[in-house]
Amino acid sequence: MKNVRIKSEGVDGIGGREYTVEFDTQNNENNNKNTNVFLKLFMGVIVGFVNGFWGGGGGMICVPILMKIIKLPTKKAHSTTLLIMLPLSIASLIVYIINGNLNYYDAGRVCIGFVLGGIIGANLLNKISNFWIGVVFSLIILVGGIKLLI
Repeated sequence: MKNVRIKSEGVDGIGGREYTVEFDTQNNENNNKNTNVFLKLFMGVIVGFVNGFWGGGGGMICVPILMKIIKLPTKKAHSTTLLIMLPLSIASLIVYIINGNLNYYDAGRVCIGFVLGGIIGANLLNKISNFWIGVVFSLIILVGGIKLLI
């Protein structure tokens, strides 16, 4: 947005004094834009670290970040996470392959299930309310966390 000046003139209710208020939106907008860029970059680094360090799971923190901090609606946060996770997962995969930490046979078999599950999940996302998406997402995270502790 270009530099916008908001100007308000009037008479106050105390003594009938005239006033003029001007507000320059450009400085405020630039500060917010820079803050948002650095915040998004920082959150991206965290998601990338989690995904690379544990070989996955970045999406589990990416969705809440997009919803709570970036303020995206539920369904947009979930679909945006998918787009974010694809190149991130490919980059992590390359590092795992280079280091010899990939079982090609098992990865191929699981990949088929991932693709089918992804198609089914993406189609269901449009049919389920935001509330139930949050409930299911929370339960999956909770069950996964408990399973890791046991």
